[in-house]
Amino acid sequence: AAHAFFRLGYGLVWAFALFLLYRTPPVFELSFMFAATGTLVCEYSLDVALFGQLESLESTRADKVGTLMFLLNSILVFVVRLYYMRKAVVGMQRGKAAFSEVWKTVLDEESVELARLDKLVSNIHKSTNPSKRARQLGSAAVAGILKGGGGKVTNPSQSTGGLRGMMRH
Repeated sequence: AAHAFFRLGYGLVWAFALFLLYRTPPVFELSFMFAATGTLVCEYSLDVALFGQLESLESTRADKVGTLMFLLNSILVFVVRLYYMRKAVVGMQRGKAAFSEVWKTVLDEESVELARLDKLVSNIHKSTNPSKRARQLGSAAVAGILKGGGGKVTNPSQSTGGLRGMMRH
């Protein structure tokens, strides 16, 4: 009976670990840590059920050592990844400050063009039906969106001659 409960627990631990892996792939190490910890608990529970006590460290089976190494490796990968992610975030702060300064200058110098671009993107977003596939609009349709017409072109001869023509409107 002890082996049946061990196999059931072992299977449930790994099923849940795979579920965690499926649901949270960016932190895959956590599912590995859960699997290794759960496996160790199952193995030690089996020892207690069969022998009435935990195995001594000297007589520990190789599968427990392997599981423990799997746990330690998962923890190491998790810690190293956190270290490098933190290092990347700190490194990006300097660039972000420089970018923000340049972007402020761009906003000050090109506010009219940026407002026009904002209006274009807003109108495209409003006229896009999420249930339909996206398609590239012709220049006349883009010009219609700029004017607030929703991008509908009734006469193909209304074409403005490409993006440069659109920018003249």
